[in-house]
Amino acid sequence: MPPEKDGASPAGSAGQGRPQASHGLAPASLIVNTDGSAPASSSADAPSSASAAAWSAAAVTVPHALGLGLLAFAPLAQTHSLAALALWSAALPGLLLTLLMPRRAVVYAPTTVVALLLAAVLSIAWGAAPDLGLGPRQVLAVSGATVAVAFMFQWLLGVLRLASVARFLPISVTHGFAAGVGLSMVLGQVRNGFGAGPHWSTAVAWHALAALSVAAMALLVRWRWPRVPGLLTSVALVSLGVAVAGFWGGGLGDVFVPAAAPGPFAGPLWPDWTGVPWMEIARRHGNALVVLALLMALVNSLEIVVFNQELELDHGLRCNANQALRRESLLGALCGLAGMIPASTSASRSRIVLVQGGATVQAPR
Repeated sequence: MPPEKDGASPAGSAGQGRPQASHGLAPASLIVNTDGSAPASSSADAPSSASAAAWSAAAVTVPHALGLGLLAFAPLAQTHSLAALALWSAALPGLLLTLLMPRRAVVYAPTTVVALLLAAVLSIAWGAAPDLGLGPRQVLAVSGATVAVAFMFQWLLGVLRLASVARFLPISVTHGFAAGVGLSMVLGQVRNGFGAGPHWSTAVAWHALAALSVAAMALLVRWRWPRVPGLLTSVALVSLGVAVAGFWGGGLGDVFVPAAAPGPFAGPLWPDWTGVPWMEIARRHGNALVVLALLMALVNSLEIVVFNQELELDHGLRCNANQALRRESLLGALCGLAGMIPASTSASRSRIVLVQGGATVQAPR
C-alpha cells in the first residue's frame, strides 16, 4: 500500500507552515506560510530596510543634484544666485515625478548627462547673448526651449514604442552601448585638458582627503555593520568634521568655507519668453542646439530603457518602458520650460535603493 501524502496525514496537516526536517532547512527567503504570506520577521524588517534605503538614496541624491545644478547654471552665476538655481532644480522636478508617477525602487533626480548637455546649451545661448541682446532670463528661455524639444523627441520614442525593441536585445548589449556613449563623451572632453598644466593647491588636497574619507568610511561601516547605511553615516560624519574644521580648525578656516555667502531667500529664475529673436537664434545656432537636443533625448531614453531591463531581469519588477518614456518626457519638458533641470529615472541612485532595501518585495515605492 503506497504511503500517504504529507497533506493527507495527520503529521502533514499538523506540520503545515513549517519546513520539514527531513528535507533540510530552507533558506529564509523561501519559507512562506500556508496562506502564501511571508514570515513575520520579514515583515518586521521591511520598514527598517525601506528607511535605510530612503536615507541612503537621499544622502547621495541631494548633494549630487546640487553639484549638477551648480555645474549646469554656471554661466548665470554673475546674474542670479547659483545656489538658488541649483536648489530649485534639485528639489522640484524629482519631487513632482515622485508624487505624480511613483514607481517601486525608482529614484527620480536630475541625471548627469542631462545636466552636462544643459550646460552646453546654456553656454551656446550665453555666448550669443551679447550679439542678440539677450538677458539672463531670455538665455534661460532659449535653453528651456531646447530641453523641451529634447524631451519631445523622447516622447516620440515612447509613442512609437521603440523601447520594446530593447527587449529583443541582451542586456549586456544595451549596457555596452550605454557605456560606449559615456566613454565617447569622456574622450571628447579629454583633449580639452591637454596643455592646461597641473592645478594643485592645499585646498585641493584637503578636499581630496575629505572625499577619500567618505569612501573609506562607507566601506568600513558597510563591512562592519551590514545593516547600517554606510554612505549616509560616512557623509554625515565627514560633513560634521568639515564644519568643525571650518569654524575651529587651525588654519583650515580658509579651506573649508561655504560655497556661497549667506543671503536672503531667492526664488526660481523664471524664463522670459518675450523679445527673444527665435529666427535669428535658429539661423545661427539651430544646428548645434538640435544636435544637443537629440543627444539628450537618446542618452536619457537609453538610461531609462536599460534600467527598466535591469529591474525586470534582476529584480522581477515588470514595467512598461514605453509608458515610462512618455510620462517622464512630458514632465521633463515642463520643467525645462520652467528653467529647471528635468528629472528622470536615475539608475545609479535607484540601485542604492535596491541594495539597501533588500529583497524585491521590500523595495520602497
